[in-house]
Amino acid sequence: AATGSVGGTIYQDMNGNGLFDAGDVPLAGVEVIVTTADGGVITLVTDAAGQFSATVAAGSTIVDVVDGTLPANLTLTTDTNGEGSDYTVVTVPAGGSATDNTGYVAAPVGTTGTVDGTVYQDLNGNGVFDAGDTPLVGVEVEITTSEGGIITVVTDGAGHFSAVVPAGSTLIDVVDSTLPVGLTLTTDASGEGSDATLVNVPAGGSVTDNTGYVAVAPATMGSVDGVVYQDMNGNGLFDAGDVPLAGVEVQISSPLGGVILLITDGAGYFSSPVPAGSAIVDVVDSSLPAGLALTTDVNGEGSDYTIVTVPSGGNVTDNTGYVAVLPAVMGTLDGRVYHDVDGDGQWLSGTDIPLAGIAVEVTTSEAGLINLITAADGTYSTVVPSGSTTVDVVDGDIPAGLVLTVDTFGQGHDPAVVNVPAAGSATVYTGYADPVVAALAGPSGVKTATATLPVIHWRIVWINDQNAVPLLTLMSDPIPVHTTYVPGSLLCAPAGSSTVVNCSYDAVNNQIVYEGVIGPDLGAADETQANNEVVITYRTLLTETTNQVENIAYLNWDSNDDGSVVDDMGSGQLAVAASSLLNPNIAGIPLMPPLLFVFMAGGVLLFGLRLVPRR
Repeated sequence: AATGSVGGTIYQDMNGNGLFDAGDVPLAGVEVIVTTADGGVITLVTDAAGQFSATVAAGSTIVDVVDGTLPANLTLTTDTNGEGSDYTVVTVPAGGSATDNTGYVAAPVGTTGTVDGTVYQDLNGNGVFDAGDTPLVGVEVEITTSEGGIITVVTDGAGHFSAVVPAGSTLIDVVDSTLPVGLTLTTDASGEGSDATLVNVPAGGSVTDNTGYVAVAPATMGSVDGVVYQDMNGNGLFDAGDVPLAGVEVQISSPLGGVILLITDGAGYFSSPVPAGSAIVDVVDSSLPAGLALTTDVNGEGSDYTIVTVPSGGNVTDNTGYVAVLPAVMGTLDGRVYHDVDGDGQWLSGTDIPLAGIAVEVTTSEAGLINLITAADGTYSTVVPSGSTTVDVVDGDIPAGLVLTVDTFGQGHDPAVVNVPAAGSATVYTGYADPVVAALAGPSGVKTATATLPVIHWRIVWINDQNAVPLLTLMSDPIPVHTTYVPGSLLCAPAGSSTVVNCSYDAVNNQIVYEGVIGPDLGAADETQANNEVVITYRTLLTETTNQVENIAYLNWDSNDDGSVVDDMGSGQLAVAASSLLNPNIAGIPLMPPLLFVFMAGGVLLFGLRLVPRR
């Protein structure tokens, strides 16, 4: 079999430039494990010059410095020049050689911490490593330290990995190609469905980053790619002369809830397998060079984030372009989306409710489209070019049943156009309130009485003449003093679409009760023009001598159309009154026709009926 050689130098990088050069200190006696292309394992020890060398089978070869044999308090140097990673995979050419130098910098005591985690198959798909999940063995995990070094570790039999790293911001990246086929990230609901993941390692402490995967059929996978670039001619299209932006972070939220973090390469390019379906591609603004803003979106390359549809077995491309804007002409746009509980048209902390997870589209003065999501407190914020800026809350994200609040304070319109000042800020609040239901009017009522003493006949007619919809009602009609109810005389007669729920004599309270729905007779002037009237009749018996018998019926209705009358009672609604002045000593003398009068009292509409004997 063809062979070649592999060798290198292990050293302390005294100037921290990531390159073995003058002044650096070779590290002697350090063990290096070389795994050859044909599966052999060779353990070497560096000499006084920090060097190691071996003849190996040509092909892919792993060079791994044994951490436990290094002097204390060293950590990998920056990998800027390819000498700050371990382990390292090199290709040994037949008859040639491959070199892998590995440099370390001093890490004072108390300035390092530990990062660990478990890579697993999330069998129940709940996004948490728990009982029943399957650890994934032999998966590579790349750890980029706060010093710029790259540590590659491999998960053990429990799917676990661990490494000592300098304290600070650390990137943990599961190497996708080392995973079993047919897996994709689980939901990130519990923070275990994202990769790569940025963690902060505390000095002298530790941080854990678990990463879960779920099985998907290969046929249901697709891919997302794109280029992030500076649009030099400002035409909103990646074309000749544009400058690719390398090292920019791009987050892809998959249809299954996983979050994939990618870094653009030297060509500004990113790519990842993603389950088919709706995915969100989001360029991380903080990783962009300073002084850039989204280009025009006329060609669909000036929006961020972007929602794309990933086809099964196919690919979707999302390019994102930026134009240079002087920092002095940038400004800040922020705002809040909220439920205006009291409906007064302005945000009131402690009363109103922030609306989280609402999409907000911001169209900049450069015609770029920025997509934002409100935070837990309903707020959003972004840097935009100064000038006229349009803020549009995505209606479909607003909870059902809410409508824009009143615009008294400028917080009840959407979209909103604001002028963002250079080096300044503009704020847009957008409130949504419960809809105001137009109050339903009460029905008209006419009560008449005829008497053949000692019996008095009462008749009430209700007409729903002011509404185009049915009206739920509740009437109580106390039996007049000096009289008693004649058992069995009560009759409630609904016409047309009207109904009776309850028609009864309430002996405890000595009153007539009607509950039911009165159908609409909009505009009906009287009973002859109505089709859905409700007529209530009953009789009372005069029991003692008196010169007056008075009867008043009270009716409440569901004015807010919420299916209940109870909340409307006592709110100054319609009462119908009918009074009879009778002379009991002239029993049997015919009564004059009813004399009807109407008057208003305190917002209550009263109908009166006076009956007097004919002389």
